[in-house]
Amino acid sequence: MSEASRQVVESLSRQVVESLNRQVVKSSSRQVEGVPVFSFEKLELYQRARAFSVRIAKLAKILPDDERYRLKSQMARARLSVTNAVSEGHGRYTYKDRKHYCYEARGSLQELVDDINECRDMGYAKSEHLDDLKRDAFRVLQLIDGWARYLEKRRVEGERAKQSSNRRVVDSSSRQVVKSSSRISTDSTTPRLHDLTI
Repeated sequence: MSEASRQVVESLSRQVVESLNRQVVKSSSRQVEGVPVFSFEKLELYQRARAFSVRIAKLAKILPDDERYRLKSQMARARLSVTNAVSEGHGRYTYKDRKHYCYEARGSLQELVDDINECRDMGYAKSEHLDDLKRDAFRVLQLIDGWARYLEKRRVEGERAKQSSNRRVVDSSSRQVVKSSSRISTDSTTPRLHDLTI
């Protein structure tokens, strides 16, 4: 790629990033009755994960005291990690980063399912309650996976658009090279285009 086309690509890339940054700043929060509402809070994934987190906190409260430093603390960390990963990932600029945080949330959710299984094995809660929690966990998992697929699709679309843009820049710059080479004098002191080594 020539220096001119590289500069054009860099300029276009900068413009796209600046435009995206402006959009993110504009859409990242809104005011509702004087209280900011961030865009990630509108995601069904976040809302479901948050409701699931509250249910896990209630389960942790009924655990016996001897589980305070083992299962209770583990469940507290994992339940917060699910919603934290969703919100932090939503705040990232690249689709790759956002998708990474989906996987973080997915891992924490799987930990919670294992903790639910532990509660069942130890008889800490009714099976019906734990089954309902697992159904909620499965729904949150489906939403995480759907969000990750959406982010991957957007990433691929962005790469295709960038490649298409790069091809247009290279095509236009190669046309300029051809046009300028046709103006080259053919006297013996001027090298012809096919004599030049690149």
